[in-house]
Amino acid sequence: MLKNRWNAKYLRESSAEEMPSDALKIDQKFVHKSTVNPNDAAIVSAAISLGRSLRQRVVAEGIETREQLAFLKTRFCDEGQGYYFGRPVVAEEFAELLGAPLRPPRASRPSSALGAP
Repeated sequence: MLKNRWNAKYLRESSAEEMPSDALKIDQKFVHKSTVNPNDAAIVSAAISLGRSLRQRVVAEGIETREQLAFLKTRFCDEGQGYYFGRPVVAEEFAELLGAPLRPPRASRPSSALGAP
């Protein structure tokens, strides 16, 4: 369920170790309420622990508040994505933010390291 939301059915049918993956993503619906709902907090904490045990990068989706970021950092989540770091922008704006020329799009969205406030 947490390895990646598109392969949830696949995870039920085979072992998680057989799936090629270098990251475990935590869906935004759990992150969103992690600071106010003890059940979601437990799920997020368990997912981070599972990812670290499997030697996977753990990426939290949907970080919107400083409290969510602090919660994830205290549990050693590796990376995060969400409006807390910035709103979505078109490719040209993103390249401008990076101060780099525009390159062809990559297969995955950029992530933000959780070390930044």
